[in-house]
Amino acid sequence: MLSRYPTVCTITGVAALALTWTSVQAQKPTAAPSIDFVRDIQPILQTHCYECHGREKQKHGLRLDLRTVAMKGGETGPAVIPGNSEQSLMVRRLLGLDGEDQMPKDKDPLARAQIELIRAWIDQGAVWPESADAPATASQAETEQSRHWAYRAPVRPALPTVRNANWMRTPIDQFILARLEHEGLAPSSEAPLETLVRRVSLDLIGLPPSPEEVEQVSAEAAQDGTGAAYARLVDRLLASPHYGERWARPCGSTATG
Repeated sequence: MLSRYPTVCTITGVAALALTWTSVQAQKPTAAPSIDFVRDIQPILQTHCYECHGREKQKHGLRLDLRTVAMKGGETGPAVIPGNSEQSLMVRRLLGLDGEDQMPKDKDPLARAQIELIRAWIDQGAVWPESADAPATASQAETEQSRHWAYRAPVRPALPTVRNANWMRTPIDQFILARLEHEGLAPSSEAPLETLVRRVSLDLIGLPPSPEEVEQVSAEAAQDGTGAAYARLVDRLLASPHYGERWARPCGSTATG
């Protein structure tokens, strides 16, 4: 007759199944927690990155407080590649890879946990809500205006209005004269030709003109006019080996200093 009490074998089997199920559950990979940009990432950027890559300053053309600009990146390429933290320059700079200085420069590096948060955020797609730009950032137009002058497209300005138009010889003179007239000043009288020859010679080749050079310019001015004689002098100075020596010297001293 069958016993109404479970046998030891039955109990052992049930226990084994329970332990096996618990072990399987423990081994199942758990999904990585979702990283929230506003909660987890933006505070890190505000504390460690905005000083050099924020509204007031954008070193190397990189700005990290505006989504569209940050995704575009700076001079060296995109800082964030959604889904690929390994190739994202932000992560590589934070880790000091590729032989580059570790960011933030001249400060303590980010904690490993903070870098891992950024990596996880990028690998999860770098979700960055547009609303996160609004509290402390400027418009895209203001962003462009804040960029360093070297990265802005040159635009020819309109010539200002002046009263003494006969004084000008070039469009640049018009800007100079407009400012002088605004300040209530008149241009200085033109320097003697000998003085002009000395000034341009010192400027271009770093050497004073010889007496023969001054006499040559004076003779050419008497024959062809001061403007033509002065222009030929400038051409001769630019073609002189001393011109290269003059401008290579400060560059060389900077490179070796």
